Amino acid sequence: MCQSHDESGQYARPAYSDPFPWHLGAFDAHCHPTDTIASTASIRHMRTRALTIMATRSQDQHLVSQVSNELGVPNSESLAKQSSTPDGLVIPAFGWHPWFSHQLYDDSASSPTYPSDETDGPEERKQKHYSAVLAPSTITPDFLASLPTPTPISQFISSTRSFLQSHPSALAVNLSTETASAKSIQVIREVPDDRLLVESDLHVAGEQMDAALEAMYRKVCEIKGWSLEDGVVRIRKNFEAFIFG
Repeated sequence: MCQSHDESGQYARPAYSDPFPWHLGAFDAHCHPTDTIASTASIRHMRTRALTIMATRSQDQHLVSQVSNELGVPNSESLAKQSSTPDGLVIPAFGWHPWFSHQLYDDSASSPTYPSDETDGPEERKQKHYSAVLAPSTITPDFLASLPTPTPISQFISSTRSFLQSHPSALAVNLSTETASAKSIQVIREVPDDRLLVESDLHVAGEQMDAALEAMYRKVCEIKGWSLEDGVVRIRKNFEAFIFG
């Protein structure tokens, strides 16, 4: 996936000489608007046709499900329609980012890092778990207090299965932290045309996300040598195939 991301989170829309063909259907293949939950109210008014909104940890799985209950993509036909009316919809994706993997423990292990059959209280067991999975130098009392009680993997699998059953178009994902920004142009050139998707990876929905996605679409089309109209249609077809097969 081709990514547009800025640590500041601020996107000023450049003054382009040609209009962007939003009516052909632009799609964000990876974003995190539930990190700024108030911004999800603006999804209905976005020019992006649909967003794949990603869960990353225990605290946001239900938020992704909640937003999808309100704005979920009903079927593949809704993605294919051509319209100039803002009608942003969402496809939920449930997963757990490696950045938060320390908040999980394997309850099927013979010696779980968060044992349930000891006489220690919850705080003592919590400390044992994080002491086992994090570098000791990082575990200060304040940091430990800020961490949630670890989640058993069996519970995560069960809840993810339930979310997937509730949202037939949902994805189950294994999120990676690896990037290749220094080689991104070459990577875009080499990715097969029918496998290319575009993402904002933004944590806030609305105009900023539209602007970030448009900038990335324009860059991809420039690198690939496509017109904007051709590129938007190609990527739309890729997205439809990715979600619905």
